[in-house]
Amino acid sequence: MRTRTPILCLLAAAFFRAGPAPAAEDTIADHWHDGLSHGVGHLSRWIDSFFGNVPVEEERMGNRVRLTPLVEFREGDSPLFKLRLNAKLRLPQFSRRLGLVFSFFDDEDAAQYGVPGQFSSQDDVRQAALRYVIEEEARARLSGDAGLRFYPEPDPYLRLRWRYRLTEDPVASRVIQYLYWSPRHGWGETTRFEMESKLAPKTFARSTSAATWSEISTGVDWSQSFSLWHYFSPRRAVGLDWLTEGYTDPRLSLGKTRMTFKYRRRVSRDWLFLQVGPFVELPSDRDFQVTPGLTLQIETVFGDPPWL
Repeated sequence: MRTRTPILCLLAAAFFRAGPAPAAEDTIADHWHDGLSHGVGHLSRWIDSFFGNVPVEEERMGNRVRLTPLVEFREGDSPLFKLRLNAKLRLPQFSRRLGLVFSFFDDEDAAQYGVPGQFSSQDDVRQAALRYVIEEEARARLSGDAGLRFYPEPDPYLRLRWRYRLTEDPVASRVIQYLYWSPRHGWGETTRFEMESKLAPKTFARSTSAATWSEISTGVDWSQSFSLWHYFSPRRAVGLDWLTEGYTDPRLSLGKTRMTFKYRRRVSRDWLFLQVGPFVELPSDRDFQVTPGLTLQIETVFGDPPWL
């Protein structure tokens, strides 16, 4: 594959204004009841935070650890145990913009979520990095990572992430651009475009399109997903995801289609989550035969709670 160096143009937007913190005497339910009544942005951020999705997790620099053991049952395969770990630590003694980021994924799908094409299918991803928020304004945010991945031999990497909000209500949209490099994988870039709309006071839908070129991708790796989310209370929510992904080299091809239903709730404590996720998959390595499965996971959150 020819080596090309992508050129990324990073723009900045206008003045950043942080939202007011909830009063100390407010309950979590009161806070989110108020917030969810104001538009698609509030509902989107709550769902992303509750489910631990990438958009919220990447942009919040709180002190937090998410530990998620899970088991996946897939027709025709043995049960598969997986472990996911995300950790962040602010470094205010150096700068309010600086933090430490740690992550461990032993499955490719988790590592690629939001940034497809960064890793090969054989990689177990263990990484640690310093993250610095270069610019943060009303619509735009630019951050950079410098760190190490371990295979187990260390591989240094650099990454820039730029997010720009295009519209807010009634339809919110944003573009997220990644540029990354490492000696092991070379250059790569991902463009991600998201649109979301509030369908009801407690329901919203999202469309996500992503395309990646890198020195290890199969031409251009692409994905398209649609999600529908509904929350019943600050303790329970459900989601329905439909994902199609593929590649362009040597020709435009479909890799996998997957539909997943997710039921998630906080169990007993505010830091303990249970999630059940039955799914149906049509993978290319099985000639697109319908393959059902089920994922069960328990997630523990230490440090700053995810809904704040």
